[in-house]
Amino acid sequence: MRTYETTFIINPQTDDATIDNHIKQVADLITSNKGNIIHQENMGTRRLAYEIIGLSQGFYANFVYEAPPDFLNKLDRHFKLNEAYIRNLTIRYDGDPEDIFKKKDLLGKKPEFYDSKRHKKPDDSPKAQPAEEAAPVEKPVEDADATQEIKIPPVEDATPSVPTEEKPPTEDNTSDDSEL
Repeated sequence: MRTYETTFIINPQTDDATIDNHIKQVADLITSNKGNIIHQENMGTRRLAYEIIGLSQGFYANFVYEAPPDFLNKLDRHFKLNEAYIRNLTIRYDGDPEDIFKKKDLLGKKPEFYDSKRHKKPDDSPKAQPAEEAAPVEKPVEDADATQEIKIPPVEDATPSVPTEEKPPTEDNTSDDSEL
């Protein structure tokens, strides 16, 4: 199973019960297809960046869940068949699910369907060793001459260092009348 994150926008012109029903349909679809919801967030009605089918606002919802890869086709079909869903986006979630709870300050408020043992990554970091006392770092002695300003002489010839090709002189017929 892979971890995915799906965010979708629902038409806000419907009543709250209908919006909740659409969100519940997505949650039921995930769990009925051997999926495991890690985090669900209803972000509420927000202004859209641009109008979509004449709407300037939409109700945003977000799911982080585990599901088999073939489930994404079923979810995409569900969004396409129902006109209440304005937009949707599903990406593979590469982060640690614990980060969701840390960012939202929900670490003590994990939902009942979240299993921290199942989502814990192995600790590859070595155990912390007691720090030895480091020797004090000695500062270099500053010379009085080191603070003096360094003067750079001006460059006399500011021609480019890349050689330029000169064209050979052409014969000018008007300047030499003696050869006529």
